[in-house]
Amino acid sequence: MAVMSGQDGMLFGGLVVAIAVGAAAGTLNYLAITLLRLPPIIATLAWSFVFQSLAYNLGGSATLKPPAMLSAFTLWRVAGIPVMPIAVMLLTIATMLVLTRGIWGRRLLAVGQSEPAARLAGISAGSVRLVAYAACGIAAALAGFLLSGYSGGAALNMGDVYLLESIAVVVLGGTSVAGGQANAIGIWGAALFFNLMATMLNTFQMQAGIRFILTGALIILIVAIVPRPRAA
Repeated sequence: MAVMSGQDGMLFGGLVVAIAVGAAAGTLNYLAITLLRLPPIIATLAWSFVFQSLAYNLGGSATLKPPAMLSAFTLWRVAGIPVMPIAVMLLTIATMLVLTRGIWGRRLLAVGQSEPAARLAGISAGSVRLVAYAACGIAAALAGFLLSGYSGGAALNMGDVYLLESIAVVVLGGTSVAGGQANAIGIWGAALFFNLMATMLNTFQMQAGIRFILTGALIILIVAIVPRPRAA
């Protein structure tokens, strides 16, 4: 948002910067995990503090307004149908095809199931993990870019409400937190379920804390009942 300064002419430049920052974040995550042998969650939290500090120093304490063209794109409708959900659905289908039909996707799942076995099979586990972390960072950057246009501005805390729910949606959707199993389409069903649950809690006028408690309990329950792969 700072690069674009609310100007439509800088929209592409802002998108490139966002994607570059996301790729850098994913790459730094990978390096911290592989070179320093940090647990992934610790490396992610550590780098999040670093990037938040940089954003604060760059003037991130205030909400930065997006260009009018970006806001119009996120709210774009064709025949009354929002374009953004359709675009995300297509992206989800593409992700599913990459994971199930693509060579890299199969290698990624193989590395998630057993990295030593994947190495013995001739898969370069390091490069597969690097691409996965970089792609994850790019996806997060693109989500933040679009969210800033949809919400009318970019702020450092605008993604806080999604931190816990993003984990819950992935787990409930059928993706294994231990790796080796992914279900891109299932995330949509899980997201709709959490949206329905939030609507119901709001209807019964329950506090947000109750929603977080139920979400956390649901994550624990699902992780506990999901069958774990047996050791060979």
